[in-house]
Amino acid sequence: MRQKTPRSQIVYFLEAPLDERDFQRFGIDFMLNLGIQVDVFVVSSISKPYLPQIPSITPKSPMLKIFDIGTLRELQRFHPRLSNVNLIVSTVGTSHKTRANLPILRFISRLNKPSIIQLSNVYPGWDRWRGDRAKKWARVKDIINRLPSLNVFDSLTSRLPNCIMGIRPADFVIVGGRAGERGSTSRHLVGDTTYTIRAHAMDYETYLDNVEFRSEDGNMAVFIDEYLPYHIDNTELGQPMSPGPYFNKLRRLLDRVEEFCGYEIVIAACPRADYNDKPGLFGSRKIIYNSTAKLVAQSKLVIAHRSTAINFAVLFEKPILLVATRETYNHTSQTPYFDGFATALEKEIQFFDDPKEVDLSKINHVNRGVYSRYVEDFIKQSSSPEKNFWQIILDEVNGSGRARI
Repeated sequence: MRQKTPRSQIVYFLEAPLDERDFQRFGIDFMLNLGIQVDVFVVSSISKPYLPQIPSITPKSPMLKIFDIGTLRELQRFHPRLSNVNLIVSTVGTSHKTRANLPILRFISRLNKPSIIQLSNVYPGWDRWRGDRAKKWARVKDIINRLPSLNVFDSLTSRLPNCIMGIRPADFVIVGGRAGERGSTSRHLVGDTTYTIRAHAMDYETYLDNVEFRSEDGNMAVFIDEYLPYHIDNTELGQPMSPGPYFNKLRRLLDRVEEFCGYEIVIAACPRADYNDKPGLFGSRKIIYNSTAKLVAQSKLVIAHRSTAINFAVLFEKPILLVATRETYNHTSQTPYFDGFATALEKEIQFFDDPKEVDLSKINHVNRGVYSRYVEDFIKQSSSPEKNFWQIILDEVNGSGRARI
């Protein structure tokens, strides 16, 4: 059978192997269904060589090609293939430029094709108080605390102007809530000419897919796991706690909440988690994978640290118990985010170093006004279209006059 001619070509540059979750979230299935050729370049071996290099999923469509790139020289050999690309979607360097990702950003710039980055998934604390005058001393303290772990060359690279570094700003930036739009001007790959697309956090799509499961019945509570301290991101950010003491205290906290509320707590596993070789960390509680939104929809209470999956608790209007140990909270990779969520949700962080001292008196309280503001700031502005995330992107790109896909 003769292969259908693609209507256009989109290229993704990713800093992690493509898995089934990102296949959906990044709209690759959406593009393929529209007859768009999709090339995916996984460049984590170059930009994040310290991460385990696992294989991507196997393509099931002839319109999808996945290339696991090992070296910059290997990437440069693909330049002719990319000469006619219609749009580049890049996750490289969205937050900052580094010595490691700089060659990739330069390669993308030299292609001189329309490019798009996304800031739609920003969360409380994401900017580490940058530009917040009311938090200037917290910002100074944060910088001082991070000095021992800061890479001087990466810090310098991130601050040099793009024009000096051979990088052109993105043509499009996707934002969700107001916080992402306010903060986009401070991002290194956003310039004065960058076109802003107002969409929503990707979690909003997952929320809509799980609205039918919403329930106020039952007696289930859910703990949103972040795979601490084993998450792959901690390779870069540092280990925020010692696993033994942390899980011992966490089990005792969950025991106390169950006894106080009469709920059964289940564990909504982090998408990157693998507890097969770590039995008993949560006691005998059920660990459920790939169902966080559904579990939150069916729950009576959500217990969390500072996961972006708190979005689901807000959207489903569930009570939230924010918890931390002092060791975790005080780690430089964690403090701004714990404080950010506490401020955005107007919640006190409950420290469970001694679970008996955790205040559970307002455990079922929901402030809908605060939740509504949180949605506007971090999930979806009321003025943004009620359409599929990637349909919004296609409509905006095609209507901008800057690209056509």
